[in-house]
Amino acid sequence: MKPAPAPCLPKQLDSDLHALAEGLIASLDGETRLLSLERARLDSLIQEAETAQHRRVRRSARDRACYRVGSAFEPGDGLGLDDVSLTGLDYLGRYGVALLVGVALNNPGARSLSQLLARLFASQAGPLIRSWGAYARWHWMQELYVAETTTFLASPAGRDPKATWRRGSATARQTFLIEEIARVLAVTAPRSMLRGEAFDWIMARGGNPRWKAAPPVPDLPSLGGPARPQ
Repeated sequence: MKPAPAPCLPKQLDSDLHALAEGLIASLDGETRLLSLERARLDSLIQEAETAQHRRVRRSARDRACYRVGSAFEPGDGLGLDDVSLTGLDYLGRYGVALLVGVALNNPGARSLSQLLARLFASQAGPLIRSWGAYARWHWMQELYVAETTTFLASPAGRDPKATWRRGSATARQTFLIEEIARVLAVTAPRSMLRGEAFDWIMARGGNPRWKAAPPVPDLPSLGGPARPQ
């Protein structure tokens, strides 16, 4: 049996094969570089996750406490309650209780405290209650800011830009303060910061007039009671 005739190959086949081979090698080199970049990105994500986990461990006790308190409102459908308004009601003390009692008397069909709170916050008194919450939280966050920034600047470590503390992970208080400042200022909170970077970020926001001048004392919702909570 005669073999099948060999195909008639173009004369430039060798040069074409060389060109294709070079293109394949170049493509593989590009893929290798992309894989290297992807590996570096994954390594960075793994490091970030591990760092976040370490921070999470330090904050776990506080997180569990916050979760427990928040979850207490869930059976009564209260997870949607405004947290700033809750702070305001808590800060108003007995005056806040009097406001809530008035709502309870006018809403005998409410089946849970969460429903009463929602109706109170939606009432005419709601905006002023929230103002007291913002007022109380401002002062509380200002104290955290002073503790994490201004007070520390007086120490030798605070004045040294190459101090070893700057290389550690951000503290739980720093992370919380950054998240709170970002929420109030409606900006994105940075993630996975070193302690020195977090310190500098907080300091930069400390220059905002919001943290230099306290907000005015809000008015009280009408009740016919005391003029100011003590």
